Amino acid sequence: MQPVSQYQEIERAIVYDDGQAAREHLEAGRPIYFMRHDQIIKKFPDGREQVVDISDDGVVLIIQDL
Repeated sequence: MQPVSQYQEIERAIVYDDGQAAREHLEAGRPIYFMRHDQIIKKFPDGREQVVDISDDGVVLIIQDL
């Protein structure tokens, strides 16, 4: 059996994601980020959503409130 690469572990986590980690972040009061129709969405614990862009240095720019 060959060792699993870090890339394979990440790919497996994405394919089999049940959303539990995202729910835990929201329940803890932290926003989550995800992709929808080629846009980055920031979702807040209160349900609000924004389309955002993230620069190479990590700055989050709000594009649109949804």
